[in-house]
Amino acid sequence: MKQKVLDLLKERHEINITEFPKLIPEAKGKYSIFMPVKQGINPNILWVNGVTEEFIDVFNELLIDKRLIEWKPSNILMYIADNSPIYTEIDLFKKKYLKKQIDCWLPITIILKSK
Repeated sequence: MKQKVLDLLKERHEINITEFPKLIPEAKGKYSIFMPVKQGINPNILWVNGVTEEFIDVFNELLIDKRLIEWKPSNILMYIADNSPIYTEIDLFKKKYLKKQIDCWLPITIILKSK
């Protein structure tokens, strides 16, 4: 699966994270990825819902490596324009939620780093 993620990123350069379960069918599952945070920061900032444990392991491996991919917050309008899945059942992330225990969703884009 790692190679599939990298191949998609090579092809498209950047992908909204909620597109991965749609683009890689075997990544579709019942788990979620939340933003990795330090103590004192809201641990309930959702990135993507409905992925497998294998996808989470691959994604975390790529994220921790820091040589291949990076992420950046994305505007919800970009998700809508790209027809990416969005989560309307929880609040959209706002800076004031950063230090509160509020369930929210932060749309992010995954980017392939240039070598």
